[in-house]
Amino acid sequence: MNKLVSYFTVASVLLATGIFCGCEKKSQQQPVTVTVLTYSEYIAPEMITDFQMKTGYKLQLEEYEAQEEMIGKLQTAMEKQYDVIIASDVVIPQLIHLGLIAPLDLGKVPNKVNVADQFKNSVYDPGNNFTLPYLWGTTGILYRDTTLDENSVSYKMFVDANQIKGKFSLLDESRSMLSMALQAKGLSANSIKIEDINKAVDWIHGCKQDSHFAGFEGSVSAKDKILANELWAAIVFNGEAMDAISEDPTLRYAIPTEGSFMWVDAMTLSSHAQTPMGLTPS
Repeated sequence: MNKLVSYFTVASVLLATGIFCGCEKKSQQQPVTVTVLTYSEYIAPEMITDFQMKTGYKLQLEEYEAQEEMIGKLQTAMEKQYDVIIASDVVIPQLIHLGLIAPLDLGKVPNKVNVADQFKNSVYDPGNNFTLPYLWGTTGILYRDTTLDENSVSYKMFVDANQIKGKFSLLDESRSMLSMALQAKGLSANSIKIEDINKAVDWIHGCKQDSHFAGFEGSVSAKDKILANELWAAIVFNGEAMDAISEDPTLRYAIPTEGSFMWVDAMTLSSHAQTPMGLTPS
């Protein structure tokens, strides 16, 4: 489930080992392969070639759609199967707790000076001991309705019979969807009160009971279904929304009036990384 497909040339320097070391181009008959576990449709294909040309490392991608799928892959992975992991902020504490990612040796990360202050010492990884931020963005509603003012888009469009105009899907990521359901009820996205959680769950159940509910979709698949006119509206990440609107300018993307949340995707090292030069965990 991608958040934002990065086409910036500089990303080839930040990507994978490049973010963790000052890699110089290597002269090798058999280049070291760096395997990156990442969201689907997240990295532009041309970056793979560009990365190898600049570093000498071969880049291999393995993709996942949802955070739960990523955790499952890591828990069942063979030794040395993954090197670099791109994961969302909300799941990083769990990865640390499960021992699935390794501490960073920040002395080998010269590019850390490029991290903006607002992304340093985050609540999900105080001191940036395990991760460094890569991309950030928003989560909102992608919809097909040119008559609906973007400034009045609300979660009510999923539960109010007077506002529903077609099939819709919710986001197939439990933590993210729970936060949005809390906000739909006018509550804090980070509430841990049982009564608030129950209200959010009831809101999701209400959506599921509507005949227009088409299920939970990953951001990529939801975008594809909207483009195919199979859905009228869906909760997606801004990267998919940008892609969809570039293909069909009649589509719209908006942050609901009740609020949403800013996500941060970070890069980290697998606790079972194969540790080639520049990838050795501390």
